Order: sequence, then C-alpha cells, then structure tokens
Amino acid sequence: MNFNWSRRSSDDVPTLYKVTGRATRNGQPVNDLRIHFVPEAGRESTAMLDADGRFRLQFGWERDGALPGNHRVWCERPPKTPQEDIDMQSGTFDMPV
Repeated sequence: MNFNWSRRSSDDVPTLYKVTGRATRNGQPVNDLRIHFVPEAGRESTAMLDADGRFRLQFGWERDGALPGNHRVWCERPPKTPQEDIDMQSGTFDMPV
C-alpha cells in the first residue's frame, strides 16, 4: 500500500494528517474493503476503498485525516447483504478470493 501524508491543524481540535492511498494485490486494485488506522492513543480513522483501491481516511464524519504517530493498520470486508452479515457472524460465510 502507498500512503501520502499532509498536515492539517486547528487551535481547538487535534492535529490531523491527511492520509490517502491505494491498495493493490498482485498489481490489481483491492476494493470493497474498509481500512482502519488505529493509533497507539486516541480515536481511529477509517475509509472505504473505492473500485480502484483508492481511499481517503476520515476521522469521524466531518473531518479527514488521522492522528500523528504510529498506527496499527488492518482491513475488513463489510457484508454486502443481510444474509452475508448473518453468515459472517455464524462463521459460515465463504468469501471468494
């Protein structure tokens, strides 16, 4: 994955850094995943990958970016239908690779 960082700040809110990137697997874009950036302290930032694997992290609903520092990064595939949600929770969902 590639990440680009640029600083955003304001006096009354935490300093955030704009984070954008693109996720690929074997040279092909990865899509329909949610990416999580979890800092060592503070609230995580998340984004959905688009059809081209691109994302822009959001810190809540109204602000883009992530807190400064080291982050644990992980991805998940949200269910696309109510039945997929049921199957995922029961452990019977078989996701094609």
